[in-house]
Amino acid sequence: MKLKITKSDALDDWYVVERADVEAKQWSEPTAYGSRLMVSTRLSDADCEGTAAHMLALADAIAARERWSAKRCGVFWASDGAKFYSPRNSDTATCVMVLFADADDLAGQIRALLGAVVEAENA
Repeated sequence: MKLKITKSDALDDWYVVERADVEAKQWSEPTAYGSRLMVSTRLSDADCEGTAAHMLALADAIAARERWSAKRCGVFWASDGAKFYSPRNSDTATCVMVLFADADDLAGQIRALLGAVVEAENA
């Protein structure tokens, strides 16, 4: 599954890891407590998202093949690839497996897009 990094339209320093190979659609599904917004580009039942610093830490974890997580984004490894999830809103049982090459491609996208952003903030 191909992934991409997308800047949030609603928040200044917020980015989302999304599926790159699907048409972006939104819909509402009923729940016991009302309804839930569903988004076709989500990796699983929740967004894998965070600040630029979180996304760069995710890219570092991908490159090092290390387990890493923040409040809303995490990755761990299996023999067949990287597994992404949202620690706040899901668990490792609902993670999404991505081939190593696709995870590495995402890490490259993150570094290309956000490396300069974080350097400018720290200057």
